[in-house]
Amino acid sequence: MIMMDLNSRRKRRKLFYTASIFILIIQTLCFSVIYILGIKDEYNQRIKQVSAGILEQKRSRAEFVVKAKIAEIIHLEALLKTHFDITAQALIDRMSYLIKADKLNEVLAEGPLWLPFGKLDYQIIDLESRLILASSLSNDDKSIIRSVTIAKKAIVSDRYEIKVFLLSENFYNYFLKEVRSFIYDTALPEDNNLWLDQILNYEGGQSCSLRLVHPEIPDIEGSTISILTNGHEGNLQSLVELENLKHHGEAFTDYNIKDPVSEEIIRKLSYAKVYEKYNWVISTGINLDELDNYVKSEKNQLKDLYRIKIFHFLFILFISLLLVIVLLYFFEKKVSERIKGDNLQLREEKKKLSKAYDQMKELAFVDSLTGLSNRRAMFQRLEEESSRYKRDKQDFCIIMADIDKFKNINDAYGHDAGDYILQELAKVLKENIRLEDRAARWGGEEFLIFINSANCAEGVLVSEKLRKAVEEKRFIYDGIVIKVTMTFGVSSSRDAKGFVDQINIADQHLYIGKRSTRNCVVS
Repeated sequence: MIMMDLNSRRKRRKLFYTASIFILIIQTLCFSVIYILGIKDEYNQRIKQVSAGILEQKRSRAEFVVKAKIAEIIHLEALLKTHFDITAQALIDRMSYLIKADKLNEVLAEGPLWLPFGKLDYQIIDLESRLILASSLSNDDKSIIRSVTIAKKAIVSDRYEIKVFLLSENFYNYFLKEVRSFIYDTALPEDNNLWLDQILNYEGGQSCSLRLVHPEIPDIEGSTISILTNGHEGNLQSLVELENLKHHGEAFTDYNIKDPVSEEIIRKLSYAKVYEKYNWVISTGINLDELDNYVKSEKNQLKDLYRIKIFHFLFILFISLLLVIVLLYFFEKKVSERIKGDNLQLREEKKKLSKAYDQMKELAFVDSLTGLSNRRAMFQRLEEESSRYKRDKQDFCIIMADIDKFKNINDAYGHDAGDYILQELAKVLKENIRLEDRAARWGGEEFLIFINSANCAEGVLVSEKLRKAVEEKRFIYDGIVIKVTMTFGVSSSRDAKGFVDQINIADQHLYIGKRSTRNCVVS
C-alpha cells in the first residue's frame, strides 16, 4: 500500500511538473507571440513614419524647385522684354536721325533688321500719301494687324511715321529657346530631373499636351502626350495629373516608369505646376527607389530577426530577448543618426536655396548699373504708399528727374562716360535723401524719387537740394570734366487721383522744365 501510494504521489508530481512545464511553455509561447507581434507592429509603424517623413521631404524639395524655376522664368521673360523694348527704341532713334538728316534712302536700303535674338519688324509710312515706303513684312502682310509683344512708333518731320515692333510669335519662339537653354543648364541632384510641357486641351483626349523640353530624354521633345498613356501598373497617370492641373493648378504624382537607360521599372514622384500665361507645365521628378529600397531592407532585417527568435527561443529565451533589445537600440540609434544627418543636409540645402532666392530677388528689384531700385521695385513701393495714403491721409511727393542733354554726353564722350554719369548721379541722389525716402532708375537717363511724409513745398525743397548737388558736383571721366545738370518735376499725393496720376503730373512738370530753361524745378 505504501509503495503504491508513493508511486501514485510520484505520478501526481510528475503530472504536475509536466502540466506546469506545459503551461509555462504555452504561457511563454503566448507571451512570445504577443511580444513578437508587438515588435512587428512597432517596426511597421516606424517604417511607415520614416517613409512618410522622407516622402514629405522629397515632396517639399520638388515643390520648392519648381516654384523657384517658375519665378526665374518670369524674371527671364521680363528681362527679355526690357531688352527688346530698349533695342526697338534704339532702332526708332536711328531711323529718325537718318530721316531728319535727309538720308531716307539710306534707311530704305537697310532692309529687314535681323538681330541675334530674332527678327524685329518695322514699317515706314508716308503720312501725306498714306503709302508704306518700307516694311520688313512681306507684301501680303503689310496691311495686316498682327499680335505684337513690343511696339514703338515715332513721327519724324511731321510726315513720316516709323513703327518698330516684335511679333508675339517671334518673341515666344525666342523666349522658349532661352527657357530650354535655362532648363538644360539647371544643376539638380542626381535623383532629380526637370522638364517642360504645354497643355493643348484641358479636357483631355488624344494629344492633350506637348512635350517642349526634357533634358533627360531630348528625343521626345516636340512629341504629344495623350491621357490614355498608362503607367506601369495601368493607372491613367496623365489623366490624374491633368485633372489636378485643371482644378488646382498643380499636381503631385506617384508612379512607376521604365528607366530609359537600364530599362528597369523604377518608382518616381513628380510635382507639376501650371504657368498659366503660356499654358506651360513645369515639372520635376524625383527617384523614389531609395525609399523603396529602404523599406525592403527593413523588411528583410525583420524576417532575419524572426528566424533567430524561432530557432533560439526554446534554448536562449532571455538572450534572444536581450538581443532584440540590443538590436532595437542600435537600430533606433542608426535610424536617428540617419534622420539627423538627412535633416542637417536638408537644412544646408534649404539655406543655399534661400540664399539663391534672395540673390534672384535682388536682381529682380535692383538696377544693375546704378545700384538703385528699378522701375518694378519703385512701382511696388508706390502701390504700398498709395494704400497707406488712402488710409492715413499722410502726404508724400514724387519727383521725376531727367539728365539734361544726356544724349550729347553720350555722343561726345561715349556710352562708357554716360554709364559713369548715371552711376555717379545715383550716388548723389542717395546721399541727399533720407533713409525713409527712395530713389529709383525709372528708365534711360530718367530717375524717380519718392519723398515720404512730405507735401509739395517740401518736395520742391528736396528737388532744389538735389539740383544744386548735381550742378555743383565735378564729374571727371578720363581726365575730362563733364558739366551735368538735371531738371526736376514735383507732384504731391494730395493733388492726384492715384499714384499713377501723380507720376504723370510729375512727368508733365518735368516736361515743362525741359521745354523751358532746363536745370530747374517745376511743381
